[in-house]
Amino acid sequence: MYKRQPFKISFDLLVSEYVPQEGAVFSQLNAGTGSGSFAATMTGGTGLLSFYWCRDGSLTTRDLIVSSQIIPLNTYTSVSIEYTGSSINMYFNGVLVAQKANTLVYSAALPLGIGGHFGYSQYNSKGSMKNIIVQLIG
Repeated sequence: MYKRQPFKISFDLLVSEYVPQEGAVFSQLNAGTGSGSFAATMTGGTGLLSFYWCRDGSLTTRDLIVSSQIIPLNTYTSVSIEYTGSSINMYFNGVLVAQKANTLVYSAALPLGIGGHFGYSQYNSKGSMKNIIVQLIG
């Protein structure tokens, strides 16, 4: 198992509709095989943002954080998700909205799908993203 290097993904997210199923915002997963590293998804019609990650490359061993605030419709929200090497932190407009300590994120050789799961369109979210920054830390 390979431990992922710390990273930060930041973007401005505008949600135009809360989709009834999981709506992927970005993903480094292969939804067809159930393997990968991580994904951010809108949580089934609730307006909450989830971030989940695999501890060993399989979706059956995933951990999850869910935002404590909803993302309002038709308004850009600045979102930042940071993996420090030992914890996952999620921020909306600079305010911490979810956190989990003492965790490990698996590293998979998969592309990062922006706006959905790469190569798998049935779980896309509805809206737009801008000012997307993906950076490795350290």
